[in-house]
Amino acid sequence: MRKFSTLAMLAVVLLLPVVTHAEFIINDKDGWTNLRKEPNAKSNIVGKVLKHHVFSTTISCGDDTPTGNWQAVDVVGVGSGYIFKNNITSIYSLPLIVSGRDDDDDGKPSLITAKKDNITVTMKIVGSGYMNRGAEEIILINGGKKLVIQQGKSSIRYFSLYAGNDGTLYLQTSNLSDGEHVVGWYSIVNGKIVFSASWGTGC
Repeated sequence: MRKFSTLAMLAVVLLLPVVTHAEFIINDKDGWTNLRKEPNAKSNIVGKVLKHHVFSTTISCGDDTPTGNWQAVDVVGVGSGYIFKNNITSIYSLPLIVSGRDDDDDGKPSLITAKKDNITVTMKIVGSGYMNRGAEEIILINGGKKLVIQQGKSSIRYFSLYAGNDGTLYLQTSNLSDGEHVVGWYSIVNGKIVFSASWGTGC
């Protein structure tokens, strides 16, 4: 396998596009909201976005036209379109419970642990080098109940756990600390994963 030097990888990272990226959930009392083809209430409905579904927007990718009261989004499993802004909430506005990151590159396995009150997240890191180091296992323990989030080698090296207003937990995983390039989301209700998806965030 071809190996990349640290300097070469830094050059690649510096050449990557700068992307403004955000993730949302719906806050509609009905538990769902419509995704529309155009930014108006009379436009065709692309599909329905359900409670606990995490979806994203990418602003600086050549389409940053203002849309007034509507937010342009990409919804995994549903499609691309617009949602009325009053019906959505930024996940990053929710309380951050814990976060963890792996910055080592010595080739040695490490266990990243973050704990607050009765919630603990652990991330087992293996491998070495920018391209080959990442999480082999991520586990969430809430009130003594263990939930395996991920098993198997990945490039994930960072996580953040947010608290929803209704008790839902939202776990973000990423291969970079700023959440760009590869990001995954898990919605957890009563100790079970009710939604999961991942996507790249570059243009």
